[in-house]
Amino acid sequence: MKRTLSLTVVLLLLISVIFTAPVFGASEVPKLEAESAMLIDMTTGDVLYKLNADEMRYPASTTKMITGILAIEKLDFKATLTADQEVAATLGTSLKLKDGEEINAWDALNAMMVGSCNDCAVLIAKAIAGSVYEFVNMMNAKLAEIGVTKTHFTNPHGLHEDDHYSCASDLAAIAMYCMQNETFRQIVRQGDYTVPATNKSEERVVDSTNLLIKDENDTNRIYVDNVLRYCKYPGVFGIKTGYTKAAGGCLISAAEKDGTKIMSVILKSSSMGRFADSIKMLDWGFANFRTIQCTHAGDVLEDTVAVKRGAFNKVGVKVADDIFYTIPSEAADSIITTRLVLEESVKAPVEAGAVLGTLEVYESGLKVGSTDVLAVESIEKGGILSVFGVEDATAKKIWTGLILFVFLLIALLATYVIIKRRQIARKKAARAAKLKARQEAEERRRQMWSRNYDQERYGRPPRDEDDR
Repeated sequence: MKRTLSLTVVLLLLISVIFTAPVFGASEVPKLEAESAMLIDMTTGDVLYKLNADEMRYPASTTKMITGILAIEKLDFKATLTADQEVAATLGTSLKLKDGEEINAWDALNAMMVGSCNDCAVLIAKAIAGSVYEFVNMMNAKLAEIGVTKTHFTNPHGLHEDDHYSCASDLAAIAMYCMQNETFRQIVRQGDYTVPATNKSEERVVDSTNLLIKDENDTNRIYVDNVLRYCKYPGVFGIKTGYTKAAGGCLISAAEKDGTKIMSVILKSSSMGRFADSIKMLDWGFANFRTIQCTHAGDVLEDTVAVKRGAFNKVGVKVADDIFYTIPSEAADSIITTRLVLEESVKAPVEAGAVLGTLEVYESGLKVGSTDVLAVESIEKGGILSVFGVEDATAKKIWTGLILFVFLLIALLATYVIIKRRQIARKKAARAAKLKARQEAEERRRQMWSRNYDQERYGRPPRDEDDR
């Protein structure tokens, strides 16, 4: 994932719209001592200015960016590296490693990137690949992976060789790739680094060769637009210097101001001119451009998408990616607008993160970017009532109500039956009582008639049956 992101950023830089002259009312580009230069918005990859950016130049120690990123990717930082005669004999700026000296890999890497120590570059190359020759093959393979095409390296440190070359646009792409790595960023922003004592040397402190990071030495003051100033520049966080007689002064610098991050590439300047040129370019960049954020990854939008046959009949949506855009510093944020394009509906099931539309970004009516709009959550297939657009939660309430209604109906029916049976029983009992009363009355009448008959016929009163 990180590798894909890094390559994407580099690709954006390589295909970015290039501003070769002042635009959008930008002030005039300052006059440079450098023969090649570039200025890039590090967040968007937009090239804000270029000067002979594709012409072949010698990169000097800016070469160490590739050596450094390979070390980060392949070295065990806890490993102990042992210098040999080849390392000790390395020319140019060095840590003065001795044959047989043992140094921690992390310390060697920091000394190489902060102090630009060439002997540490050779030590690292041999530790990774076994030989400088094999390491150079790895370097050029890495260049091909990044996608640069005008660069060829023959050593890990940048000391001059005719076949060791690059250009401003390629070095910018390399720097953009390396700066995607957090460890790399941590190393190159340091103003100095303390190398602990080794088996053959006392503790050493190496100062950064990038005077923009911390230098406030009166002897290093420079003129920038006829103003004498220190080299230190506010907000600088890297990246790498370089100098040889053939390459001249080289400096790839990065600085941040008010959320805008700008990279300056200066090649073929002078030893101190590279710092003045970089300051000019950074000043010009911050004065004329700024980066704004058009979309925020993860932002949940108010809009929703209808879901057919789902447990829920709609799903929320969120923004997939951050989108940044470079605008003139004088422009208002309102020149950037967005347009949301969503699916009218989707059929369940819907997976969280499913693409349901796009959020398009426009500058003054011209589309300049877009990002996917994703489902916030998963929506499972709904029950029977989802056919009618009824959510499962509502359907559950309906089914619960229906069941309660049926039970109530059954209870009412049972109560009715019991009441009716009791009414019938009471009616039967009443009829039986009436029948019995009639029978008893009839019996009394019969007995009365019998007595009256006996009296009339026999002249004697009737007798009770028991008296017979």
